[in-house]
Amino acid sequence: MPEPPDPVRLRVEEAARRLGISESALRKRLQRGQIPSVREGRTVWVLLPPDPSGPRPDPSPDGDMAGPAIRPDVQTLERLVATQADALADLRHQLAVREREVEQLHVLLSQALNRPALPPPRRPWWRFWAR
Repeated sequence: MPEPPDPVRLRVEEAARRLGISESALRKRLQRGQIPSVREGRTVWVLLPPDPSGPRPDPSPDGDMAGPAIRPDVQTLERLVATQADALADLRHQLAVREREVEQLHVLLSQALNRPALPPPRRPWWRFWAR
Protein backbone atom coordinates (compact mmCIF):
# COMPACT_ATOMS: atom_id res chain seq x y z
CA MET A 1 0.00 0.00 0.00
CA PRO A 2 1.54 3.35 -0.98
CA GLU A 3 2.17 5.83 1.79
CA PRO A 4 0.27 9.11 1.66
CA PRO A 5 2.39 12.03 0.44
CA ASP A 6 3.81 14.44 2.96
CA PRO A 7 1.56 17.45 3.61
CA VAL A 8 2.44 20.79 2.12
CA ARG A 9 3.14 23.60 4.60
CA LEU A 10 1.46 26.85 3.60
CA ARG A 11 0.93 30.17 5.32
CA VAL A 12 -2.66 31.08 6.18
CA GLU A 13 -3.02 33.45 3.24
CA GLU A 14 -1.77 30.88 0.72
CA ALA A 15 -3.83 28.05 2.22
CA ALA A 16 -7.00 30.17 2.16
CA ARG A 17 -6.40 31.00 -1.50
CA ARG A 18 -5.78 27.34 -2.31
CA LEU A 19 -8.91 26.20 -0.46
CA GLY A 20 -11.01 28.96 -1.99
CA ILE A 21 -12.15 30.39 1.35
CA SER A 22 -11.44 33.61 3.22
CA GLU A 23 -8.59 33.90 5.69
CA SER A 24 -11.00 34.43 8.59
CA ALA A 25 -12.92 31.26 7.68
CA LEU A 26 -9.64 29.33 7.56
CA ARG A 27 -8.57 30.74 10.93
CA LYS A 28 -11.89 29.63 12.47
CA ARG A 29 -11.41 26.12 11.09
CA LEU A 30 -7.89 26.08 12.49
CA GLN A 31 -9.20 27.13 15.92
CA ARG A 32 -11.78 24.34 15.83
CA GLY A 33 -9.11 21.82 14.82
CA GLN A 34 -10.82 20.97 11.53
CA ILE A 35 -7.65 21.59 9.54
CA PRO A 36 -4.22 20.50 10.80
CA SER A 37 -1.65 23.20 11.46
CA VAL A 38 1.69 23.79 13.14
CA ARG A 39 2.77 26.94 14.98
CA GLU A 40 6.41 27.95 14.80
CA GLY A 41 7.02 31.11 16.75
CA ARG A 42 4.51 33.64 15.45
CA THR A 43 3.96 31.85 12.14
CA VAL A 44 1.11 29.40 11.63
CA TRP A 45 1.71 26.77 8.98
CA VAL A 46 -1.35 25.04 7.54
CA LEU A 47 -0.74 21.39 6.63
CA LEU A 48 -2.56 20.45 3.43
CA PRO A 49 -2.19 17.45 1.15
CA PRO A 50 -0.36 18.15 -2.10
CA ASP A 51 -2.70 19.43 -4.80
CA PRO A 52 -2.26 17.35 -7.97
CA SER A 53 -4.38 19.73 -10.05
CA GLY A 54 -2.16 22.70 -9.32
CA PRO A 55 -3.01 25.98 -7.63
CA ARG A 56 -6.53 27.35 -7.68
CA PRO A 57 -7.24 30.63 -9.41
CA ASP A 58 -7.22 33.79 -7.36
CA PRO A 59 -10.55 35.24 -6.34
CA SER A 60 -12.36 37.45 -8.80
CA PRO A 61 -11.52 41.18 -8.80
CA ASP A 62 -14.74 41.99 -6.94
CA GLY A 63 -13.54 39.84 -4.02
CA ASP A 64 -15.95 36.97 -4.64
CA MET A 65 -14.34 33.82 -3.22
CA ALA A 66 -17.06 31.53 -4.59
CA GLY A 67 -15.77 29.36 -7.39
CA PRO A 68 -17.87 27.02 -9.50
CA ALA A 69 -17.67 24.26 -6.88
CA ILE A 70 -19.14 26.54 -4.22
CA ARG A 71 -22.06 27.92 -6.25
CA PRO A 72 -24.39 24.97 -5.45
CA ASP A 73 -23.71 25.59 -1.76
CA VAL A 74 -24.70 29.22 -2.21
CA GLN A 75 -28.01 28.17 -3.78
CA THR A 76 -28.62 25.76 -0.92
CA LEU A 77 -27.89 28.50 1.59
CA GLU A 78 -30.21 30.92 -0.23
CA ARG A 79 -33.03 28.35 0.02
CA LEU A 80 -32.23 27.87 3.70
CA VAL A 81 -32.34 31.63 4.30
CA ALA A 82 -35.73 31.83 2.56
CA THR A 83 -37.04 28.99 4.73
CA GLN A 84 -35.74 30.69 7.86
CA ALA A 85 -37.34 33.98 6.79
CA ASP A 86 -40.71 32.21 6.42
CA ALA A 87 -40.31 30.63 9.85
CA LEU A 88 -39.43 34.03 11.33
CA ALA A 89 -42.54 35.61 9.79
CA ASP A 90 -44.66 32.81 11.25
CA LEU A 91 -43.13 33.30 14.70
CA ARG A 92 -43.75 37.05 14.52
CA HIS A 93 -47.39 36.36 13.69
CA GLN A 94 -47.67 33.97 16.65
CA LEU A 95 -46.09 36.61 18.90
CA ALA A 96 -48.64 39.22 17.78
CA VAL A 97 -51.49 36.80 18.54
CA ARG A 98 -50.07 36.09 22.02
CA GLU A 99 -49.67 39.81 22.71
CA ARG A 100 -53.36 40.36 21.86
CA GLU A 101 -54.32 37.50 24.17
CA VAL A 102 -52.26 39.03 26.99
CA GLU A 103 -53.99 42.39 26.45
CA GLN A 104 -57.40 40.68 26.68
CA LEU A 105 -56.36 38.91 29.88
CA HIS A 106 -55.23 42.22 31.35
CA VAL A 107 -58.65 43.73 30.59
CA LEU A 108 -60.44 40.77 32.18
CA LEU A 109 -58.19 40.94 35.23
CA SER A 110 -58.81 44.64 35.72
CA GLN A 111 -62.56 44.07 35.39
CA ALA A 112 -62.40 41.28 37.94
CA LEU A 113 -60.50 43.44 40.40
CA ASN A 114 -62.98 46.32 40.05
CA ARG A 115 -66.14 44.30 40.77
CA PRO A 116 -67.95 45.00 44.03
CA ALA A 117 -66.57 43.32 47.10
CA LEU A 118 -68.30 40.35 48.62
CA PRO A 119 -70.52 41.09 51.61
CA PRO A 120 -68.75 40.81 54.95
CA PRO A 121 -68.83 37.30 56.34
CA ARG A 122 -71.31 36.47 59.03
CA ARG A 123 -70.27 35.25 62.38
CA PRO A 124 -67.76 32.41 61.99
CA TRP A 125 -69.19 28.95 62.61
CA TRP A 126 -66.75 28.17 65.36
CA ARG A 127 -67.97 31.14 67.44
CA PHE A 128 -70.99 29.05 68.29
CA TRP A 129 -68.77 26.73 70.32
CA ALA A 130 -66.79 29.53 71.90
CA ARG A 131 -69.68 30.84 74.07
